[in-house]
Amino acid sequence: MIFYNKRKNKNQNPKDIKFFKNLVSDATSDISDNTFCIFKSINDIFYLIYSTFDNSIISYNIIDYKKINIIKFAHKGKILILKHNFDKKNDRDLFISMSKEKLFDYSIKLWNVNNFECLLELNNICGYIISCCILNDNNSLYILTSDNPIETIDLKGNIIKNFKNVDNGIYFIDTYNDDKNSKIYILTGHLGLVKSYDYYKNKVYHKYQDNNKDKKEHYCLVINNNESIINLIDSCYDGYIRIWNFHKGLLLSKIKAGYGSMGICLWNTNYIFVGCCDNVIRLLELNKGYIIKSLTGHNKGVSCIKKINHPKYGECLISIEISVILNLSKIKLWVIN
Repeated sequence: MIFYNKRKNKNQNPKDIKFFKNLVSDATSDISDNTFCIFKSINDIFYLIYSTFDNSIISYNIIDYKKINIIKFAHKGKILILKHNFDKKNDRDLFISMSKEKLFDYSIKLWNVNNFECLLELNNICGYIISCCILNDNNSLYILTSDNPIETIDLKGNIIKNFKNVDNGIYFIDTYNDDKNSKIYILTGHLGLVKSYDYYKNKVYHKYQDNNKDKKEHYCLVINNNESIINLIDSCYDGYIRIWNFHKGLLLSKIKAGYGSMGICLWNTNYIFVGCCDNVIRLLELNKGYIIKSLTGHNKGVSCIKKINHPKYGECLISIEISVILNLSKIKLWVIN
């Protein structure tokens, strides 16, 4: 789930964030968002889960700075997606991994974090799939694939639902559970626009499109719930961050973030970090609509940024750069002094 709600007693100012250390230097990353995942487990372990060039999956403790487990050769092809979800019904942490096995041939695996057992393996998924996610419907979990059609798959591997006539290619997929309206929405980023789907009605809810000249990839979406209005924020490769009224489908504003905007991380209702292809992470103030800080140190474009509340350093930022052939990526930790 990808939304932010206001919390009290948060005094840390993201303007003061600085580079602290490289957590790992053997990671791989693609242009997709969610190329690593980070979370506090039910056992109070702070996990960073990432992939390597031999398609292994590594679990890393960000408190002790130690590797916990290695799933060697977890996939045959490059791992594109790693996403965590807590399975409340069975009281366990899960994550999914998705890889590109060969041209238009993908696989998805579901893993139990408690023992790193593979619970489900979906092979020979044909199409052009860049993203996938886990959907939570009343504490029952399902996998969503970003192909045409978008398929809902239960944890036994059965297809239970699909959304047909998905056009424009999907670069990003996730869900938003609107508890106030008892609704679930699927959010998708495409070439030239963004869409939301009403999950229960099985149809498009809104299309969010700035103009017909927009022909760039929309790589990442977040929901900003600031109590008075629910906004959808998306990053586009044209360098802009666009803010939409989620339920009305109206463009409220757009902010120039930097060349090739990709991964975004909502710090709170007024600040957002944006990873760009020029190797820079930029901090934007949403109310004022401009860049207030730039973080440098990555050697390649920044594709994925996550936030976590570290028990020692408080609210922190973790980022990864895009991998290129024969090069490894660093995952960096940024803290507020």
